[in-house]
Amino acid sequence: SEVGELAFSNISLTKLILAEGVTTIGAHAFACDTAEDSLHTFIFPSTLTSIGEKTFYNSASIHSMYFPSSSVTVG
Repeated sequence: SEVGELAFSNISLTKLILAEGVTTIGAHAFACDTAEDSLHTFIFPSTLTSIGEKTFYNSASIHSMYFPSSSVTVG
């Protein structure tokens, strides 16, 4: 499955854990207009294979990102 382009853009979240089975995150999916609205912790599933362009644009508040041990294409 997939998180589509702009799916969660400009939504204020502090922590997000994507479910196993998600393989793709679309472009600008978690982009923010202001850094204050951005995520703090992001945990990717082991099934993730691709992250789109500018997915975390202006997300200056991210403290932690946990990637799967498998290969992930970014951009």
